[in-house]
Amino acid sequence: MRRLPTVMAFSVLALAAHKLQVTLADRTMGLAALMFALRWRLEYLLNQLKKSGDDEQKRDESMKMIEYLRKEIKYQVNVFLQR
Repeated sequence: MRRLPTVMAFSVLALAAHKLQVTLADRTMGLAALMFALRWRLEYLLNQLKKSGDDEQKRDESMKMIEYLRKEIKYQVNVFLQR
């Protein structure tokens, strides 16, 4: 089997490392954008919870949605870390 010249081997490794960094940067930006959107959804739900006052049905609905959002955030972070 023929080997690559040393200069070409280093350039191939450098290209692979650069591609890994770009991929990681893209994934990180994607997660950051998603977390930003989820944060605004959480803010909205917390305001709904404050506005619900004594209405237990609205409060329970808001709490269920907040719990769902918590699970979504945990899932998205786990997906990011496992890639």
